[in-house]
Amino acid sequence: MSARQKMWGLLFLVAALAVALVVVRRMSSPTGETGGGVTALPPEEDRPPRGSRPTPSPPGSARPSSPSSEIATGPDDRNTSGGGGVRGEGDAANATDGAAPAATPPPQFEYPLQLRFEAGVRLWIRVQAIQRSLDGRFTFRGTLLQPALAGTIQLEQNTEVSGYGTVNQGQVTMSVTRFRIKGQYYALQSASGSIKPPGAGPAVEITRDRLFEMWFGSSSVYRKATGIEN
Repeated sequence: MSARQKMWGLLFLVAALAVALVVVRRMSSPTGETGGGVTALPPEEDRPPRGSRPTPSPPGSARPSSPSSEIATGPDDRNTSGGGGVRGEGDAANATDGAAPAATPPPQFEYPLQLRFEAGVRLWIRVQAIQRSLDGRFTFRGTLLQPALAGTIQLEQNTEVSGYGTVNQGQVTMSVTRFRIKGQYYALQSASGSIKPPGAGPAVEITRDRLFEMWFGSSSVYRKATGIEN
């Protein structure tokens, strides 16, 4: 082989190496101009942590989608949030305060041990039943037309009363022997040595067999009987 042929061979080899170098550079280019290049990765500090994916923000939301910009919600934020946060003790107390109060049962009626009427106390008696005899005596059963005061205890209207009376030359005298309050009976107590009998006094028959007015001639006591009768 001549020296001229060797020179041409060397030039051809140099040209082939140059072409190969250009091809290699283009294949390793970051921009990938030939379509087969490999895109360069960003620096290590700019990469998101492995296993985490950025949460896309809803349309119109100004909240950044980067995980590093999210603010953790603490226990206080959960208690004050309007959504499905955990309710604290204060919320439970407020919910209890807003509930309707329980109904209070009405106070139970307490029966007094006795009823004491002072002399001069008037009773308006509406007669429900009356039986008369030929000698002017009669027995009656009725209710109070108006409330009456027995010491510090006020007997309500329609309190049941019963007793007897006499009519002598147009003068009426009545004796109330028993009261009935809410099913409880109070019987007249006799007083020995009294000039005027207890539970009795003059009366006026305002409407025959229907309405009497009487007033006690002396202080009278009625004691509660044993048990409650119907």
